[in-house]
Amino acid sequence: MKIRDVLDSILPDLRSFGVILAISFFMALGFRSGEILQPLHTQYLEIEPSLIGALFFLSNIASSFVRIPAGLASDRYGRKPIIIIASTLFLAASGLYLISSDFLSLVIPFILWGSAAGLYFTSNNALIADKSNTSNRVAAFARIGMINMIANIIGPTLTGILADSLGIVLAFSVLVGTFILMTSFSLRISEPKKENDPTEVATNSFSLIKGRSMPIIMSYGGLRFIFGVFAGMYWPALTIVQKSVFQLSYSEIGLVNAINMISQLVGLSLCNRISVKFNPKHVMFFVTLIEFGIATIYFQLNSLVLLLLVTFISGFSFSFGLMSPIGNSLFMNILPATIRGISQGIIGTVWRIGMAIGSLLMGQIWDHYGLNMILYAGGVTMLIEAVAIFLILPKNDAQIETE
Repeated sequence: MKIRDVLDSILPDLRSFGVILAISFFMALGFRSGEILQPLHTQYLEIEPSLIGALFFLSNIASSFVRIPAGLASDRYGRKPIIIIASTLFLAASGLYLISSDFLSLVIPFILWGSAAGLYFTSNNALIADKSNTSNRVAAFARIGMINMIANIIGPTLTGILADSLGIVLAFSVLVGTFILMTSFSLRISEPKKENDPTEVATNSFSLIKGRSMPIIMSYGGLRFIFGVFAGMYWPALTIVQKSVFQLSYSEIGLVNAINMISQLVGLSLCNRISVKFNPKHVMFFVTLIEFGIATIYFQLNSLVLLLLVTFISGFSFSFGLMSPIGNSLFMNILPATIRGISQGIIGTVWRIGMAIGSLLMGQIWDHYGLNMILYAGGVTMLIEAVAIFLILPKNDAQIETE
């Protein structure tokens, strides 16, 4: 797909989603760069595998603790304050990474980073849902996702080049500048007018969750937990494998991640058409099986060309999976606006608890069985996820009550 076609599909949404698009761009630029730099920094400082797992565990636990309070607060007081707090915490964590030199000095920035992620993703997804409806929600999430992917292409590439030329530590300066810009745009968020006052929202939130919304919340919570276990052990290990096993330079690692994001960008541009033509459940089941297959063959890739090809396939399939606009819309369509934040907080909490468990597993598996077993364990987890998607999700959209 030509970049002009991508931009043409994004431009009509700039007026209504302009500030959200800007926030999403800078957030994705900094967040994805940070996800690459964090495991590389632990390798640079020669931290033990079990302690690396502990750092990611602390980050994920911090993220899980803040999500339900963040969701409830965003339903009561608005999405804007939560996103502003998140951006300032990202900024603080990025500054601390610049001066960290050992395990203990990394603890606080990892905790701040996880907390910021929990606050941001809980409130931002709810804000996007607030500004869309059932007829255009997949398209709205897809447009935001496409902007994220453009940022994710730029971020890893720039970060890899800087890490090679200036060193892994100074590369964190990119994050500082990025999150300053994100904070400035967060101050300009305008929220949809709420018909209910905060007291009424707080009273209704948990009673609504106990009613018709509970089955889909429980279903998505379970699926997110499984995916969280996969992500917590697989994603950090993937970067370490690229550096330690495949002996890629920082720039080459940035290129691999850029290809992953380009493929996701292409996939996101097709999300709306795919959601109309095919059953979302079947799509998510199929692409999860693809991720299972990729995890099991990853160590057999013996050239950069093969690695880039498999990375493209992985990114493309991920853009239609559980965390995609298709998956997010399927979840949001059933939820009244008054409980989107708290519901997002609930599934985000179990997702991050899963990631915390996955992080601990990463350290233990690495210590006892070697780095390669982490990827194989990730593949098995994706197979379990595919079976769970097939068994748990409704057969079609008609079984999901919409607004």
